[in-house]
Amino acid sequence: MNENTEADSLQSSYEGQLSILNQSLGFLLLVIFSVLLSFYALTLQRKQLIYSQECPERLESLPPVFPIRLLAGAIVSGSLCFFLHLALQSAQQPGQTPEQCLSSRRNIVASFLVLAAALIRLFDLSEIQRLSSCSQAEKGEEQAKSERAGACTP
Repeated sequence: MNENTEADSLQSSYEGQLSILNQSLGFLLLVIFSVLLSFYALTLQRKQLIYSQECPERLESLPPVFPIRLLAGAIVSGSLCFFLHLALQSAQQPGQTPEQCLSSRRNIVASFLVLAAALIRLFDLSEIQRLSSCSQAEKGEEQAKSERAGACTP
């Protein structure tokens, strides 16, 4: 009976580890997808630059870059949250050697710093977009005012 309990425990541990590895693969795929989105956004920016110099009329045909970058940043941030969670769980495993504990702590710090960098970039992207939208709205209001003032003069 004791052998069945040990076998069940090993099977459960195996299944748990396999599940974690499968989840990790899924989140790594999301990171790769995020990189591909960033690559696509960069190619769009390149086209914007080329079109602005060579054929400005084609600029309107390009999709906006901001939503693509925002999606990529959100995907990578979510994935990095998973990896930080995994590092925290790993650090709480009982029976670790001092070397394993030290490695777990380093992994937590590394995961936290990478996540912090991604969140800072995501925040910066959002702020730049917000400030850009505000300045464009102000320019539009100023232009509308000057057009109204010009229309009122005899």
